[in-house]
Amino acid sequence: MLRLGSASSAFKTLFEAVEKKGWHQVRLLDASGKPLNDENVPKRRFETRGIQKLRDGAGYYEEVEWDGDR
Repeated sequence: MLRLGSASSAFKTLFEAVEKKGWHQVRLLDASGKPLNDENVPKRRFETRGIQKLRDGAGYYEEVEWDGDR
């Protein structure tokens, strides 16, 4: 039996490993509008736009964003 939260815990562990290797920064986002955890609320415009595109039926969303640090 899969307990609520076990999948998110597994993903968090995976995401931490990915970031530690320097590949990407990844986090879970709530797309329902009723987040169970404040960590999952979209914080950047990219996240908000991406969620809206997915809710509108897009199969994926990508965007190049420059943070100015490179």
